[in-house]
Amino acid sequence: MRYGLGVLLLERSLADGDVGAVAAAAEALSRSLRLGRTSSWTYAALDPTQLPESYRDLAAWARRLGVGDDICRRLPFERLSPTEGRELVETVRAHAGTAHAWLDTFGQEAMTREAAAVMFLLLGVEEEHHVIDRARGQ
Repeated sequence: MRYGLGVLLLERSLADGDVGAVAAAAEALSRSLRLGRTSSWTYAALDPTQLPESYRDLAAWARRLGVGDDICRRLPFERLSPTEGRELVETVRAHAGTAHAWLDTFGQEAMTREAAAVMFLLLGVEEEHHVIDRARGQ
C-alpha cells in the first residue's frame, strides 16, 4: 500500500464516520509505515543511459529519492545520513540548471520514467530542504 492511498482511505473513512473502516485503514497505513514502504512505484528499472550524459550521477539519487507520491516524498529524505545529505546537495546543485532545462524539453508530452524520477528528485529537494539541512547537521 502506498502511504498516499492509506491516508486517502483513512480520510474517507473518517468523513463517512465508519469506525470499522477507520480502524482497518489506520491499521493498513500503520503496517505500511512499519514496513518502510515509501511508494509502490519505484524506479528500480531506471536506465541511466536515458539521462543526458552530463548528469547521469543524478540517476542513483533519482532512483532512491524520486518518489512521485506527494505524501510519501519526504520519507526517504528523512532517512538520509549527514554525509548523504551533503552529497545530495552538492550533486543537485551541480546539475539542477541543466536538469530543469532538459525537463522543460518535454513540454506537454509524456515524460520518460527517468525524466519523471529526476523531476520528483528535484521537487523533493526543493520541498524537503529543511529535512536535508537537518541531515547535513545544519
